[in-house]
Amino acid sequence: MSSNAQVSPGLSDVLARLKCKLNQFHFAIQSKPPRRAPQPSPVDQDIDAPKRLSLSILTRRNMLVPISTLPAEILARIFHFNAFSAKPYSPTLRHGWISVTHVCRRWRQVALDDSTLWTHFSAYPQSEEWIAERLSRARNAPLHPGYSDLS
Repeated sequence: MSSNAQVSPGLSDVLARLKCKLNQFHFAIQSKPPRRAPQPSPVDQDIDAPKRLSLSILTRRNMLVPISTLPAEILARIFHFNAFSAKPYSPTLRHGWISVTHVCRRWRQVALDDSTLWTHFSAYPQSEEWIAERLSRARNAPLHPGYSDLS
């Protein structure tokens, strides 16, 4: 037998542990450390606090406006009238009816919750990302080609 095969049991245990530690070391230096989300500094948190307060106050103020008392169903119906009476694409009206989703959080949520608003597509060239987003917003509602929206 060779001299390598006659290693004592105690020595073979030590060699096995050394080999295991060496493998762990190699793995540790070759693998990338886990990424952590950057934590905002206390100063950044102090800056964000007034912004959040301001947004909260503006949201409460918006709830006092008479149009905010409209039920979501009525508001969505108004969005439908706006969307389906839209004129063909115009550089001056770049976003068309979709601009209503930029008025306030509530209007945006009402529009996003109504999948039928997103089912009409036009022949106007649109980016793949925008088409994918509209399909996502349309969820399982039937699609309608040939609609001239301003998006």
